[in-house]
Amino acid sequence: MSLNDKERFILHLTALLVMEHMGEGSDLKGLPEFIRKNRARKLTTEDTKIITDEIFEEMIFGKTIYEEYESGI
Repeated sequence: MSLNDKERFILHLTALLVMEHMGEGSDLKGLPEFIRKNRARKLTTEDTKIITDEIFEEMIFGKTIYEEYESGI
């Protein structure tokens, strides 16, 4: 079983976000499009924008879970 283009895009975007958070990356601007062109060619630019927006929205709404986990609740 292999990853489809959407799953591949999410994987690489998540890895880049983690790298950015850990201070190992630089500016993420343009990277979603770079991923799309190189690893998720079947997705459109609009597809990647929708996926990216949904991921960031979920990260914002799910922030409480991480805060609770870090505080030991």
